[in-house]
Amino acid sequence: MSERWEVVVRNDDSQSALLATFVLRELCGLEIPEAGELAQEIDANGEAQVRRFPDQSQAEELVIGLQRHGLHGTVRPL
Repeated sequence: MSERWEVVVRNDDSQSALLATFVLRELCGLEIPEAGELAQEIDANGEAQVRRFPDQSQAEELVIGLQRHGLHGTVRPL
């Protein structure tokens, strides 16, 4: 099954890169170096793709978790 949905986290200038690293590690199952790199990408570029999913509802579940932890996540079709 192909991955048709992406979850993007956008920089909202109110959350720290440290918080983003922690949340990405916890919710996306990333190792600290990879989560830290994504947090830096969010800060530098204003957004970063953090995961891809074959199912829209799976992507939306992650976005809900991200938002509960203070990060601005969105779902976009690929």
